[in-house]
Amino acid sequence: MKMIKNVTLSIGLIFSASSMANCSLPYKYTNSILTPPLVTAGTAWSGSYIMTNVSSYPITIKFNNTDVNGNIYTPFSVTYADNFSAANTPLNLTQGAVLQPGHAGTLTINDPSTVLINVGKISWFSDVCLSDALMVSYVNQFNLSPRITRSLFPLNNGFPF
Repeated sequence: MKMIKNVTLSIGLIFSASSMANCSLPYKYTNSILTPPLVTAGTAWSGSYIMTNVSSYPITIKFNNTDVNGNIYTPFSVTYADNFSAANTPLNLTQGAVLQPGHAGTLTINDPSTVLINVGKISWFSDVCLSDALMVSYVNQFNLSPRITRSLFPLNNGFPF
């Protein structure tokens, strides 16, 4: 009798591990969110995206921008902070940027030569089955002195996706 109970328990654990390997919802290997419109206009308007990996594993992030007509938009002027850089940028749609657990990266787009309204999609990818790995906030900034204003918009109501 005791032997049968041990076998049953072992089978239950195998099925449990198997469902995680298949990455059942709410767990996933990737997710994405659309961004609100980003206005870039001369030196007056800029936008920053603050991305934070809230998972326990490294994730890769890609940020795809388009103009309002659907054409791919590559910013002319970008500033990186925290764990993003020119070598580790989410604007690289081939490799993306890697964020370690608990790390954040900031990407600021400021195109002084254009007046554009852009929309985008931020995606994360992982080799591990995760649930809600990335939090993103968008900062819209008007920089023309004497009036400097900022507005913070947490995407997904401030919850990770």
